[in-house]
Amino acid sequence: MWIRLAFVGLVGVGFGVLVGLAFQDEKPPIPDTHKDEATRVAAPSESGHPPATPTKTTLSADLYGDAEDFHAIWLDALDEPAFRLAVERLSEVARAWAKEDPVAAITAAADGGDLIGVAVQSEAIRVWTETDSTGATTWLSQQEPSPTLRYQALAVMSGLVTGSVAGALSRLESMPDGVREHAEQGLAQALLTPTAAFGSEDIDLVVDWHSTLEPDNDLTMMLSMALTKREPERALAWALSLTGDRRQAAVKGAFLSLAADDRELAKRLVGEMHGQDRLEAARTVLHAEVDDVPRTALAWALSFESETHRIELANSVLYSWCRKDPDAAVAELVDLPAGRLRDKVAESAAVTVLIERPDLAERLFQIIESHEGRRLVGLMLHRFNRIEGDSEKAAYYREELSKL
Repeated sequence: MWIRLAFVGLVGVGFGVLVGLAFQDEKPPIPDTHKDEATRVAAPSESGHPPATPTKTTLSADLYGDAEDFHAIWLDALDEPAFRLAVERLSEVARAWAKEDPVAAITAAADGGDLIGVAVQSEAIRVWTETDSTGATTWLSQQEPSPTLRYQALAVMSGLVTGSVAGALSRLESMPDGVREHAEQGLAQALLTPTAAFGSEDIDLVVDWHSTLEPDNDLTMMLSMALTKREPERALAWALSLTGDRRQAAVKGAFLSLAADDRELAKRLVGEMHGQDRLEAARTVLHAEVDDVPRTALAWALSFESETHRIELANSVLYSWCRKDPDAAVAELVDLPAGRLRDKVAESAAVTVLIERPDLAERLFQIIESHEGRRLVGLMLHRFNRIEGDSEKAAYYREELSKL
């Protein structure tokens, strides 16, 4: 499972660092130096495994330039039992092979398995795009629909935006519809990478391009995130100029980016917004903050002027907090001043903890003062205890409900 999650995360970051990021703090051991190259290659490793096949950094230039050698080295790297080393070795070979025969490298990578294959294939495509953008773009345009097409499109667009955003946009025009749809998504993702040549002068180009597209909330959100990383206030102004679902997606994207990069600026900008935009932006910031500092998140949620917003935002914080640390979350909730807000938040929190921690739901029932809230949570506890076969507790909550 961790492999799949790591891969998904890497795809989001961009293929320029697709494999290296996963292992940047964990490099393979450097073998002992031997004077004779043949002796070094043949020497067994300390672990008892056969020695690793030399990669471009250890092979002599004349040995590494033959396509047959690439294929042999590739097949040997596929036998590497350690996942980390396999991906590193395959990626290095694919990058070098793509400069000599990119189609052969891509074809070989396609046979490497779902996760390794797609990741390594994308490395080869990205390198090809950086060295021959016309060839790579033409190849992409000829691809049939497949489960890997979106990753191939992302790899091409990642390579294109390292050179020029304007150039990447112009390449989209010649692509067939089925490919262009994936390439448009890939461009929005690629603009998020640190290697993208995406300057302030490109923002108007990207905004104008977006205005020509069919509605796509995911693309709008990613584009908003990318714009926000360059010019936050300008990006937010663009997001607020949109309407409907696009506006909501763009606002969310802007604050996802802000919450990750500059939370204080994010909070300041939330304070300058109004209505539903403000509520949605605050939710996005709180979702990031509750994972780090839940008490700070709750305090900020409770600082909003509107009681309706305070309740909604506090519910959002407590839902996440209860799933992560229910004891601490409920203890904090119990200490809130008595009143309508605490009652409403306690009702929602009781629903969240009931199945895993019915004892905490019982504690929340005790602090709720409103008849409506006590009836809601009391009914849940009564039914829960009946199902669990605890007749004594079920009778207790039936009695409490009769008093309402």
